[in-house]
Amino acid sequence: MITSDPVRLAAAAYVKRNLTPDMAQRGPLPMTVHDFTDFNNRNYVDTMDPKHIVHSHTALDTFKTCPQQYRAKYITKEVKFEQTTATLLGDRMHKALESRIRDGIMLPTEFAHLEPMVAKVLEFPGIRYVEHKLAFNDNGVPIPYWDKNGYFRGAADLMVFDQAKGYLRIFDWKSGKPRANKDQLDRMALAAYHCIKGVKKIRAAFVYPLLAAPVQAETYHDTDMPRLMQLLQHDIKRVDTAIELNQFPPSPSGLCKQWCDVLSCPFNGRKPSSGESA
Repeated sequence: MITSDPVRLAAAAYVKRNLTPDMAQRGPLPMTVHDFTDFNNRNYVDTMDPKHIVHSHTALDTFKTCPQQYRAKYITKEVKFEQTTATLLGDRMHKALESRIRDGIMLPTEFAHLEPMVAKVLEFPGIRYVEHKLAFNDNGVPIPYWDKNGYFRGAADLMVFDQAKGYLRIFDWKSGKPRANKDQLDRMALAAYHCIKGVKKIRAAFVYPLLAAPVQAETYHDTDMPRLMQLLQHDIKRVDTAIELNQFPPSPSGLCKQWCDVLSCPFNGRKPSSGESA
């Protein structure tokens, strides 16, 4: 279909300019024949500029799961974050481990059984970075976390850096059920590599202190970083293109019926049916 819409023409030029062969191998951009610009009679994206968005793993992961959910959480902000019993438990666990490892404050009774794990972590030699914020620009240069010119940012629960060996260990505490997410480990490793000078080798791991679950870990070398940067750039360009085109199609799945908070979506199963009261 031929269009004279300057916004769509600019977006098409943007895609043509930025889509490289390696990206094509990872699959098509998440743009479909559906245009949800008027999905709920809102045009919030008209003033959005991808250059002013600092991406995070959580946001990118949300977009990968469902572009419509990304729009509701990060653009229209119609979905607000609400604490649950599970997230409150996670917050308490993170704060307890942070205080124990950084400040030497004993673990509260609720988490006292984690002391053997902490003792083992404290045996690793090197500089400790606790709840450390990481951010870099599109050239891979480290910048302040809240810098609006950032490209990607995130936070590491714990990093231990052995400068003599150039070996960095990254720990991400998880309080929920194990879920394989190599993208997050990749992005954690990449951010740490760009923000900590002298890193040659990285072991990034998900640790489940409250569960008898095995550690999920990946090992990286400095030679892996260009590849990880290309993967991140690809994922970010998918989001940027969706914003340019103002297209955020839903991705219906089994999660829609019980777990999605985007009640305005026609695939959401939590909203009352037409015959029920709200």
